[in-house]
Amino acid sequence: MAILPIAVWERNPYWVPELQRQLEGLGVRVATCRVEADIGLRTADGARQLVIALPPGERCPLTVIQRWVSRGLRVHVVLDPADESYRWFLFELGVTSVFDFDAARAHLARACRGLSGQPVG
Repeated sequence: MAILPIAVWERNPYWVPELQRQLEGLGVRVATCRVEADIGLRTADGARQLVIALPPGERCPLTVIQRWVSRGLRVHVVLDPADESYRWFLFELGVTSVFDFDAARAHLARACRGLSGQPVG
């Protein structure tokens, strides 16, 4: 079964190496996106999942998230605590999962693995 790459939109490398470490041995490719335009390149390469983990104070417009969801991406958001009030808006837009940082460390790889054709558990 082919495993599709996972795109990670972040400014500073944290989640790319963390997901690579947690998904090691599963053949999952984790691709970095530094700017929104990179996401289009990664989806052209086959990515069907997007992790959005922007630094505190930098917000991704809901319309941008909605656009990626409507294009069929499974979007996971690592939410800054200051943006907690957006959690349910994100789910209403169709985001697959929303985690705070600690929950993401524990569960993000599992959420991605379950959607990449890998067994969860």
